Amino acid sequence: MPAPLRLACLLAVLIAVPDLAAAELYKWVDQDGRVHFSDSPPRGRDAVNLRPVPGRDDLRASGSLRTEVAGIPYEGSAPSRLAYLQQVMVQFPDVPPGRSKVVGELQRGTHCSHERDVKLKSGYEFKRQDSLRWHFHERLKELGYRSPQELKTRFDLEGESAPELGIIAIVTELEVSECQLSGRRRGSPGRVKNASEMTVEWQVRDNLRRRVVYETTTHGSFRDGRFQEKQDDAPGSLERAFLEAGAKLLSDPSFVALLAPTSGRATASATNETDEKLPLAVVEGACAGGGNRFQTRYERLTHATATIRTPGGHGSGFLVSDDGFVLTNEHVVAGARRVIVVLDDEEYDGTVVSSDPLRDVALVELDELPPADALPVCRERAAVGQSIYVIGTPLDEKLSLSVTKGIISQHRTLQDQAYYQTDAVINKGNSGGPAFNEQGEVIGIAVAGTFAKDGAGMGINYLIPIDDALQALVAPPAAARRETR
Repeated sequence: MPAPLRLACLLAVLIAVPDLAAAELYKWVDQDGRVHFSDSPPRGRDAVNLRPVPGRDDLRASGSLRTEVAGIPYEGSAPSRLAYLQQVMVQFPDVPPGRSKVVGELQRGTHCSHERDVKLKSGYEFKRQDSLRWHFHERLKELGYRSPQELKTRFDLEGESAPELGIIAIVTELEVSECQLSGRRRGSPGRVKNASEMTVEWQVRDNLRRRVVYETTTHGSFRDGRFQEKQDDAPGSLERAFLEAGAKLLSDPSFVALLAPTSGRATASATNETDEKLPLAVVEGACAGGGNRFQTRYERLTHATATIRTPGGHGSGFLVSDDGFVLTNEHVVAGARRVIVVLDDEEYDGTVVSSDPLRDVALVELDELPPADALPVCRERAAVGQSIYVIGTPLDEKLSLSVTKGIISQHRTLQDQAYYQTDAVINKGNSGGPAFNEQGEVIGIAVAGTFAKDGAGMGINYLIPIDDALQALVAPPAAARRETR
């Protein structure tokens, strides 16, 4: 075929095949106020181009991981929800875990002659996972979303900045090729030209609700047009193909909607001198004797004892007011604004409305009132030697409403703060849970346990006196406060 005819055929193919990756995305509002997304602007209506196609010069930028798919930028005024790419796996549907699959070839020479197959095991984490994660999070940041790149250390992901959304990327299809060209002079670095194409299944998990809330599939590809100098730390075609697949996820309106901040009141900190303490109608107990009534009241008490679920874990708490307020430890909510409160196996959305890190207490307001009655409290100082009961959710949410028994071993002052020392068992997850006297009245909040190196309890645990906890967050008792039932 003559050269001019070949060129004409090639141009015809390039024009006929649409560039799906370069599709634009428009956002517009119809006459009823509903928001729409489309790949072309509607007639007769104003539309915002959320995904303009970049110029080819931008795509050829050396070392850049830009793609033609830009993603939908964040437009909210409040910070978005934090999403974290937890894992990138290779899982071929037609290959059992641990078995290898040929995914491409390694080539050499100017004409890229075949040298050997490239194999990859199914069911394993992707190599250079940290690099893939970094580039994905960087794209989130560029689009204006909260990004784990802003966090100082990996430990922040388990504390106050624990991500609300966890993302798992599963590469189900992969094709790669790499052509290596030796250096022109001895000892000089060689050159390489490579290409990758992949299909990625995305799973988005709501870490508060402990379930997958969205699944979708995207494709990504990248091909070098010419030989480049080989650099071991340079991003290759795999990173570029993965980033394109990730950019398509960030261009999905359904996924982007998940990043919008949840509703709820702003958190108030009791350490701020301008904040006012909240007036609550706390149920005041009689603090009188009359035998052990804890066992007969146990079932009613459990209705108001809660598991506090956060993106990074869980703790315990309890309903302290009939107005829908739940008391727990500050280190349980760990700076989170929204939490899930589980009462009687029902999940309630809650907002942290006040906290005091020094006294380690926090108050959560529920979005809707539960049917349970608030627990009565006894503000009087507990006596050394008196029997107590602790209810909470140690170690695992499946162990909710576990009861341990002990005594007040001593009154302690640690870092200028008053505590009850007790031998009642307190494990991780018990924090924030109520400690009762024999009358079934709350006398303290579980806060810490002491353990040996092998994890065994040492019988030295601590409670925050309930009066101290309430004084840190709640206004003094009103004249109209409720009495114990």
